[in-house]
Amino acid sequence: MSPLSSDCELNINSVSPEPETDINEVNAGDHTSKNRPHIKFTSITIRTYDCTIGDNPACKDGIPVSLDWSFTERDPVSLNEYESTRPPRRTRRQLAMSTITRRNLLVNHFGYSEKDVQKAERDIKIIQKKREQSKTTSPGIGKMAKRMLKRTFSKEKLCEIRVGFVPSFGSMPIPVY
Repeated sequence: MSPLSSDCELNINSVSPEPETDINEVNAGDHTSKNRPHIKFTSITIRTYDCTIGDNPACKDGIPVSLDWSFTERDPVSLNEYESTRPPRRTRRQLAMSTITRRNLLVNHFGYSEKDVQKAERDIKIIQKKREQSKTTSPGIGKMAKRMLKRTFSKEKLCEIRVGFVPSFGSMPIPVY
């Protein structure tokens, strides 16, 4: 396993619960603190997911990386063994990948071509520009909607609703039958 692949692994621990008490005993007996059912986790199975070019436009620089559908499943391991041998948890800073790391991971480890990576990067930049344009060019839409709601639900319109009319976006209320 290359050092780059550890940056993109997602380990999902699936646990297999084994109840310590028989379910019939729980249903038949009273639920005092001694007779409550207990769940005991005995083993975990780790899945390592491959990575793919992502489509999240919130990625500030470079290409986003997403998890692929394909994964490798390891043999089940006892929970105690896993806890005693697992590496320490990584910090948020260690979980974040730089632009160069993401590009190298996709090209060198997962086999994407430079052309695929450049196309994805262009697509993400186009989406980001469109988002930025929609934020700056249409601030009046929120104000317009607010005015429309005020007109629709004004005190006069609300009185008409009580009488039996439903407000419309035009000037004439619609009668309710």
